[in-house]
Amino acid sequence: MPKRMYRFTEVPPRVEYALSELGDSMRPIIDAMQAWGANYQQMVRDAE
Repeated sequence: MPKRMYRFTEVPPRVEYALSELGDSMRPIIDAMQAWGANYQQMVRDAE
């Protein structure tokens, strides 16, 4: 997944990453997968 990297001249060193526009276009898919996972976890808990 393409991403952007930002380096900061600090001590200790710090780097931040950000998704590119192409990577960000996957956000609806990732959100749907997260919702599915949360629902599945609840189903497992309810079955116990």
